[in-house]
Amino acid sequence: MERRLKAQRAGESSSSLDQSVAATSATDFSLLHQSSSTDAAHRLLVVFEKLEAISAAPCQEEIQNALLDEAKDLIHAICVDHRVAAQTFVRDELLRADLCRQVEDECDELVEYIVAAKRFNLEANSRSKDRIVSIGEKLSCKFMTALLKDTVCIFISSYFILFFFFIFSFSDKTVREWTPSM
Repeated sequence: MERRLKAQRAGESSSSLDQSVAATSATDFSLLHQSSSTDAAHRLLVVFEKLEAISAAPCQEEIQNALLDEAKDLIHAICVDHRVAAQTFVRDELLRADLCRQVEDECDELVEYIVAAKRFNLEANSRSKDRIVSIGEKLSCKFMTALLKDTVCIFISSYFILFFFFIFSFSDKTVREWTPSM
């Protein structure tokens, strides 16, 4: 069902996406990037607030569903903003398509997380807040990686690396030795 909703939303937003891409020029890059990353961070915090409200009202199904729909709409808006940025600034067709796919995958994963939190009455805590807010950081890093591959670093390879997996793949002793002392 989530995939069907995604397809419907993508169809509804394709004309607005094309209009937004046409209206944005490359000279507006820094302004767009700064404002969209701030907007995305704010919207992700609002998504977390919706999750907190969902977990605070476990017996009120109608309220939970309304909050869930609002959170999905915010996540969809973030997805559209990042797709617009990709369409505007990434010239290589393959890189652009890959970036758009990655953005949609991350946003779908966040929607699935919120739905699971509602379904299983999971607590909204600092860890869930970190998980939600980190999506914005991941999307920005993936965008910058694609942009570097596309324009700036023709002879330098750029990769998106999620250090969370790297750090926790070591044993505890290795992590303590590797972490700089404060």
